[in-house]
Amino acid sequence: MNNFMPKLVGAKSDKGPVRPINEDAYWVSHAEVPTELGALYIVADGVGGQEAGDIAAHKAIEIISEVFYTQRQSGTDVPTALEMAIRQANRLVLELGQARGVGKMGCTVVTAVVHEGYLYVAHVGDARAYLLMGNQLKRLTRDDTWVQKQVEAGVITPQQAAEHELRNVVTQVLGNKEDIDIHLMPPFELYTNDTFLLCSDGLYDPLSFKQIQRLLHSKSAQTAAEDLVQASIDAQTHDNVTAVVVSAGKIPGKVRAVQSAPRGKQTAIPAWVFATLIVTVLLAAALFVFFVLPNTRFAQNGEPTQLPILNPTTEIAPVPSDTPVVEAVATEVETAVAPTLTEAASTLELLPSATPPPTDTPPPPIEAHACILFESYIWQDAEVQSTSCNEFAGASIASGEEVILVESSAITINGPDSACAENSFMKVQSISDPSLSGWVLANNIQPVSPGESCSP
Repeated sequence: MNNFMPKLVGAKSDKGPVRPINEDAYWVSHAEVPTELGALYIVADGVGGQEAGDIAAHKAIEIISEVFYTQRQSGTDVPTALEMAIRQANRLVLELGQARGVGKMGCTVVTAVVHEGYLYVAHVGDARAYLLMGNQLKRLTRDDTWVQKQVEAGVITPQQAAEHELRNVVTQVLGNKEDIDIHLMPPFELYTNDTFLLCSDGLYDPLSFKQIQRLLHSKSAQTAAEDLVQASIDAQTHDNVTAVVVSAGKIPGKVRAVQSAPRGKQTAIPAWVFATLIVTVLLAAALFVFFVLPNTRFAQNGEPTQLPILNPTTEIAPVPSDTPVVEAVATEVETAVAPTLTEAASTLELLPSATPPPTDTPPPPIEAHACILFESYIWQDAEVQSTSCNEFAGASIASGEEVILVESSAITINGPDSACAENSFMKVQSISDPSLSGWVLANNIQPVSPGESCSP
């Protein structure tokens, strides 16, 4: 098969209904690159809350596409070339942020390569890849997010993760640190009309799995990309939206088997099913006649048996040894005469109380603790209330650090991020270094119950 056919490729990106600028970027193969070495596709998503996410995303796709084809031309295999390209992009985005002197800047990225009938996928962060195989949609990537780790640990379900307030908290991105864990998927064999999708989290977050499947099915790649982006906007996504859709087209000799029976076709029920049903009914009737009926309150001659009548005012039915205590007590209560209040009081003994005497000194309040999910900036009062987009914290707190929640509730203001958007902040104090105190983004922390720790 041909690695690349322009008419089978579609792409669309939009800033969405909330964000003031688009910090997503994408790259698709074209006639000017050596697609015979592999057709490359990339989606990058600038990290919100960090400086110049749009610059980070565009720099990442530029470096990845350049390094990938340089490595392929030198004979490097597809998976290794992808990994080398992503690592190089991570290093250069990190250096760019340091050179600009603006603190951290980063992006998530997902890449795909079509080569000789196979699809290769690599990613970092929570940008995703999906593969539509006939009528079946499969997600190919694993999110680098806090909620994904909770799902894998069995703490929450995938359904809870999809609606969790921290579902967009990523655990690693390009450009924030030197060492990253690149997820390289095993190659997927492509069949006729298989279609894959690369997208940012702004696309899949408001859409269900079935919606994505329906919008990818039975339409051109460009129409599918446009429909997916528009559907996310209509669903009021809170982020930028990007979709890259690529169809495998016709691959001679490779057609997927039909997964379901044609509509309207009636499947005959085997005769043994009816025979089994009849035998089961006859056995049930025989059991009823020989075992259940003789033990009912009707004698064998059809007359009702005489049951003894108990006079509740003069007789107490004896309680068998295997009768529960509650039933025995209930029988006696029905026949006993309740004692008078005076008689009951005379039989009571005063027992010492196990309740401690009241005290005027309240117990000390329990400090609320939390864990830092990943390395976070700490802003002081003046910095967090600044209306300037260029105010950034001069200190940070490490991932996994346990902190005291100085303020019990979060504040929501126009915080110092690249979009001057509203953010929720909470005031914390480091337990290991009490001098480290200030405001952090509320999404970057996770409260813990008393006695729990922030162990990884």
